Amino acid sequence: LIPTSVISFVEGTRFTPAKQAAQQSPYRHLLKPKIGGLGIALAAMGEQFEALLDATPAEYRPLVVVGAASGCRYGEAVDLRADDIAVQRDDAGEVEHVTVRIDSQRGRDASEAETGAKPKSLSREVLVFGEDADIIAGHVEGLGGRARLFPSKLDASAPLSPSTFHRHYDRARKAAGLPNTRFHDLRHYAGTR
Repeated sequence: LIPTSVISFVEGTRFTPAKQAAQQSPYRHLLKPKIGGLGIALAAMGEQFEALLDATPAEYRPLVVVGAASGCRYGEAVDLRADDIAVQRDDAGEVEHVTVRIDSQRGRDASEAETGAKPKSLSREVLVFGEDADIIAGHVEGLGGRARLFPSKLDASAPLSPSTFHRHYDRARKAAGLPNTRFHDLRHYAGTR
């Protein structure tokens, strides 16, 4: 992913199911962008993200999806617990959406908390739809309560270490042709899928 910010709120404010059907919008929860360049940017980002996911080892794909779909920082993502994820299913048992409850204070280290380096919003909820919701729901399945979604390989009570994740993520991003894409850059992709 090339660091890019795409503001998709305009399409979301025009959204109704009737307009989506009339437009035959290819997006699940957005109308077709009115600005042609935005549509091109979304398509290019989608291809880049899919390449990154394909190159990411299966055990780390849910973490990449959480970062890209919810806008989590790495510390917030690896601090997520099973009870921070609410899976909403339809009558047929299919995943409708997933709610990710993010506590930005929990994932911060003590020095950030003391200096106030990061925003002080204590918590937020992000709705995730489509394939991303399916991946997150599949990952949380079988976990319960305060179980970590992304635990350390050595100690399930500790978060996955950045060095362990980045060793695999760095290989994946290079294989996908995105050598300069940091985990943090996935935050800029949130809301565009």
